[in-house]
Amino acid sequence: MTEQVLGPLTQRLDRLERENRRLKTIGVVILIVVAALMLMGQTGPPILEAQRFLIRDPATGKARATLSADGGGNIGLVLLDHHHKPRAELVTGADGAPKLAFYDGAGTLIWKAP
Repeated sequence: MTEQVLGPLTQRLDRLERENRRLKTIGVVILIVVAALMLMGQTGPPILEAQRFLIRDPATGKARATLSADGGGNIGLVLLDHHHKPRAELVTGADGAPKLAFYDGAGTLIWKAP
């Protein structure tokens, strides 16, 4: 064969080999990603357990809310002002009855749901 015929065939063969390597690389990456997703799916959702959660103001570091459960079956959410005084409270007692209360700036009860 002449150089005029071999030149284009060699170029075409080189291009096909590059495309083949690229496709193989893409296939391997896709396989790794799919395998990683399948393995990550084997664990359950993370569970955070505690008897009390404290939410702090990121700017000042002061407590702004608490979510807690005591051993008697009471569960409560208390919202605090910037002076660390309770302003609102939502509590569910051991009997399951909800209680809602609001407090003024001095911490004095101003309204409570019956």
